[in-house]
Amino acid sequence: MDELDPIDLKTLAQFYLLGDPSVQPVKIESATRTPPAAAEVIAKRSGRAARRANTERIGHVLREIKPTASQPVEPTRSPAVRRQLTQIARQIGAPSAASFTAFAVQCGGRLEGGKRATRRAVNVADKYYLLITTTDHLDKADIGSRVAVIAREASERIVAYRIYYQR
Repeated sequence: MDELDPIDLKTLAQFYLLGDPSVQPVKIESATRTPPAAAEVIAKRSGRAARRANTERIGHVLREIKPTASQPVEPTRSPAVRRQLTQIARQIGAPSAASFTAFAVQCGGRLEGGKRATRRAVNVADKYYLLITTTDHLDKADIGSRVAVIAREASERIVAYRIYYQR
C-alpha cells in the first residue's frame, strides 16, 4: 500500500473519528409528530387531486356527448354558403385575401338509454368555419386589431355565427 501524504492522512483520521460530515444528528421532539403546516399542505393536495379527477371525468363525458370539430376539411362547394361567408367577412372588414378554414364535425352524442345520436337528433352542424384576421378599421380603444369569426353550417347553409373581438 502506498504511503498516504499528510493531507490525506489527516482527512482519513477526521472521517474515521468524526464520521461522514454530510450526516448530522438531529434532535426532534417526537418521531410521530406532524408539523402544523403539513395538514394544510395535505388538504390542498387532496383537493387538487379531486379537482383533477373531476376535470378528467367531465372530459370523458364531453367526449361522449358533445360534437367536436378538430379536423380541417375541404370548404363547401355550395354557392349559398360561400356567399354568406363572404358577407360575414365583409361585415367585419376582413381583407379580401382572408379565407375561412372549414372543420368537419364529429358527433359523439348519445341519447338516453345509450343509443347513438344522429346529427339530426342532437341538432349539430355539418361543418364549422373559422376566420381569424386583423382589422385596422376599428377605432374603439378597448378593442384590439384581431377578430375571429366562427360560423356553423347545417344542410348547406350558415345557421349561426359569432364574432369575437380581441381585447
